[in-house]
Amino acid sequence: MPEMGAHPHLFACAAKQFSSVPLVLQEARLTRDAIFDLIALCRRYQIPMAPLSQIAKKERFAWLNDEKWYWYKSMFQKTTEADKPSKRTRSAA
Repeated sequence: MPEMGAHPHLFACAAKQFSSVPLVLQEARLTRDAIFDLIALCRRYQIPMAPLSQIAKKERFAWLNDEKWYWYKSMFQKTTEADKPSKRTRSAA
């Protein structure tokens, strides 16, 4: 596998292509460092972090819920109607 610095476009392409691949986390094996790595990957490749907010519901990972962390808004911000993409409407011909 090439190093990330060698071909950054390959990794960006892969992130876009596989951003909808389900990710299964084994809570018993999940460490603080692993969560930091996962957050860093999401941020680098612009993968939505909102699904990771489920981890913070566990007492063990409650520290994720602290507003001081740089990911807080990305992980916990509620989507409003104004934030959602507008639906395309068909123009009457």
